[in-house]
Amino acid sequence: MMASTAPRLLGGPAWDPRYALDDGQETLLRRGDKFILLTLLMFVVFEVFQGPLRYYLSHMGGVFLAYAPKGLMLVAFVALVIRILWTLRVKRTVLGAAATFTVFMAVGVHFTHGMAQPFMGVFSLMPLLFGIVAEPTFSRFGDRILPYAFGLWLCVAVGVGFNYLHSMPWTGFTYQLGDAEVEASRDWTYLGVERIAGFARASFEAAVQLLSLGLVCVVLFRRKSLAFIVWAATGCLSPLQQRRRRSAFISF
Repeated sequence: MMASTAPRLLGGPAWDPRYALDDGQETLLRRGDKFILLTLLMFVVFEVFQGPLRYYLSHMGGVFLAYAPKGLMLVAFVALVIRILWTLRVKRTVLGAAATFTVFMAVGVHFTHGMAQPFMGVFSLMPLLFGIVAEPTFSRFGDRILPYAFGLWLCVAVGVGFNYLHSMPWTGFTYQLGDAEVEASRDWTYLGVERIAGFARASFEAAVQLLSLGLVCVVLFRRKSLAFIVWAATGCLSPLQQRRRRSAFISF
């Protein structure tokens, strides 16, 4: 029996029809994957370091750059749509997300009698929509995402631990953005206990980052001892950010 001559794509099996692309489609897919992964990495890095980034960018007069990753994500989303049309391969999850956001837009336009607010709502949910459409790229990247996830988890953990011992200059710092006053990192307490955010904008954001990045590390780590250490450290640090320690342990 003759072996299949269908082109392989990023290590995919030749017999899988999802990988049977011509040379032009394969080249476009490879370049698109690199752009998508770079966009995702930039977005997560900016989210992890929102506090210091907004603090120092505001002093340099370039605080608008803090919103650059979402703009880049919008460009990547458009590129993904073009790639889907080029390859004619659409997953059901993508179709479902597109239908949901179409209804979301239609309802927004009906009640607001305009396009500005619905588009702002979609833009604020861009990371979710981007993640749904870009899921095949993440799957192809596989366990190679582990070093990035662990490095970012370590940054969040170090930030929370350091903030527990020392105050951060961006905590409670505010700056003007147009007519609005924006807080670089939320400064708040609950029952007299400070909720620390580390490098993030708020304590609950740091908690979500610890849990989500820690979960990725636990799933991808081959050594169970390392996975246990990461998950245990996540469980110890999470109560420092959330308002109620009971809620932190339940979510953990």
